[in-house]
Amino acid sequence: MNFDEYTKIIKETVLNEYPAYFQKKIIKRLSEKKEIHIDRRQKNDKNLLDVTMCNSIKDTMKYILDNHDRTIKEIEMFEYEKGYRYCSIFAISNYDDALLEKLKGVKIKKFSDDITEYDNVNFTVMNPTYKIMDDKTIFKFSIYLKNRDDENKRIKYPILAIIHKDIDALEIRLDTVTFAYKNKESFYKDNINSVLAWLRSMLCFNEDSRVMIDNINFESIVRYMKKEKVDDVTIVALKMRRDGMMAYLDSASNEELMIPILGELKKLLYKEKDKFEKSDDTKEIKKILDDFMEEIEETSSLPSVKILWEEKKIKILLTHGYKNEEYTLFKYSDELGDEEMMNYVTNYIIGCKKELDKKCDN
Repeated sequence: MNFDEYTKIIKETVLNEYPAYFQKKIIKRLSEKKEIHIDRRQKNDKNLLDVTMCNSIKDTMKYILDNHDRTIKEIEMFEYEKGYRYCSIFAISNYDDALLEKLKGVKIKKFSDDITEYDNVNFTVMNPTYKIMDDKTIFKFSIYLKNRDDENKRIKYPILAIIHKDIDALEIRLDTVTFAYKNKESFYKDNINSVLAWLRSMLCFNEDSRVMIDNINFESIVRYMKKEKVDDVTIVALKMRRDGMMAYLDSASNEELMIPILGELKKLLYKEKDKFEKSDDTKEIKKILDDFMEEIEETSSLPSVKILWEEKKIKILLTHGYKNEEYTLFKYSDELGDEEMMNYVTNYIIGCKKELDKKCDN
């Protein structure tokens, strides 16, 4: 693929698939780096690309893409740092960056700030670029997606595989895609599995490597968080399964981790608490009911939950056993933030995993 073809794909992706707030972030990044002039109140003393005549975010983004070559590289960097709608997290052990020396060349390419170099884009998960940082190593896979309604339209779909070296976690991040580019219902599962297969092929099955990638039981971690992290998070059950029966919860009206009837019962017990304090018999009845509700909550499986960090304004949906896989799919709600937001969630949840593992070991 030549640079003109690559540029065409980037333009289609950014202008027609990126939300406006992503476009706005790219424009802001270019402005902060003194690449463009966006403030009409200030003089353009450095003769930067002037976009003050543009009337909308999309028009501004299009004008910059048409007239500023450096923007393509900024978008490539943005793909490493932006927020993604979906992710799955795994445990990884025995990873060392020294392994990358054996993969350089055809299999991987170090990310370059040189505008004459650009990402490999393929029809499947292969040939990623990568970045190495103190606490993370990031592989970025770039794949083509064809528009099912217009074969002339293609977009670039990046997928990140982030090895959090300080907490021994592997995180695969991928974004939502519109129906026109989503070739089947198993789109997200297939791409996660493809990245896992590539990583295991290149890292785990390397004769010089002892790298292991394992699934994490996030359902037990959610239960631990519900019990031990009540000051930090709110846990909302979207589904609960007990004795083979599934209960669906209206998450818009219930912010507690329980089957709806249990929520009503808890409210009733609280409202009538004075009546239950009248005698030893009524206290015993209340204890029986409390124990009964706790037992149901403890023994019911949670196929789907929502976790809210209210102070951080972060809301994610967890689907355990996603499409019959052994891993959990995380979905971020509302407007996406950036890598800092996602790193916070990953570090928090893996921190809870380590606390729970330590507790179980003791």
